[in-house]
Amino acid sequence: PIPLQFDHMITLVKLKDRDVWLDSTPEVAPSRMLLAGLRDKLALEIPATGDARLVKTEAALPFPSFVHETITGKLEKGGVLTAHFDLTLRGDAEVMYRLAYHTVPRANWQELAQRISYNNGFAGDVSAVDASLPEKTAEPFHVSWDYTRKDFGDWGNRRFPGLSTWFDAKLADEATAPKRAMLLDPTTETVVDRKSVV
Repeated sequence: PIPLQFDHMITLVKLKDRDVWLDSTPEVAPSRMLLAGLRDKLALEIPATGDARLVKTEAALPFPSFVHETITGKLEKGGVLTAHFDLTLRGDAEVMYRLAYHTVPRANWQELAQRISYNNGFAGDVSAVDASLPEKTAEPFHVSWDYTRKDFGDWGNRRFPGLSTWFDAKLADEATAPKRAMLLDPTTETVVDRKSVV
């Protein structure tokens, strides 16, 4: 081992019936949650007395991980889309959202939601942003916003992209197997519910 491998300090609490791992670095991660990069890894345990030893961190989250997204929208003649996005998150994605909303003042949450919308491929206008307090980590994180986009998709040719901020695809039936393993998150349940009126 070299010093560069020790880039993170977490707490290991020894209880009678189990070990509890705690990481305060993200500030707004739910209790007992280790981020993906720290789970199922070797860590150097340094007890108050006795010798240090290598131990494995928890491999699983202490709760089910999920992303629930509901999008209710209306596509009007001419390709004007008005929609309401509603997200509830638990797990690694939750912590990323919590960190973003924790570090940005509440007065700038609409600007933050606008940037998140742009990064997810939605170039329209965001308004009426509402989010749960990032510090309330006992409950899943919830955020919602209204969205308006003129010239959504390709109205003239009746072609429109999918409405989801999350990975939404399937491999074609005739596709060949990938040459290398594809890394997907097996711990997360993703539910996307779209309700659209044209």
